[in-house]
Amino acid sequence: MSYIDKFKMNNKNVFVTGGSGLIGNECVTALLDAGANVVVLDVNEPVNLHKVTLGYEYFDIANLERIDENINSLVKKYGTIDCWINIAYPRTSSWADKVEHLKLSDWRHNVDMHLNSYS
Repeated sequence: MSYIDKFKMNNKNVFVTGGSGLIGNECVTALLDAGANVVVLDVNEPVNLHKVTLGYEYFDIANLERIDENINSLVKKYGTIDCWINIAYPRTSSWADKVEHLKLSDWRHNVDMHLNSYS
């Protein structure tokens, strides 16, 4: 059996948070090539939505108060979640600043969002 055959995802429902981003879009493409039914979960609609087999859902992983409700609605709409891939990158207002210009409080806020957002 080849490595490609081992990674087949035929008819599996795969949810990709951050699927609209640069890395996320490539991951979605690879999953589609592997036969997966992909749902992109992001705060931005994907540019290549026509390629996505199941669709797009607005999903903010940093909104922890609604995580359970959002996941329950996904299960209700799509049935099963066979695979969940987190590629989302929650951004603070200072996310693009050079490291040498960041305040310690900005650094802590950014790290906290990444470690404590749902994935």
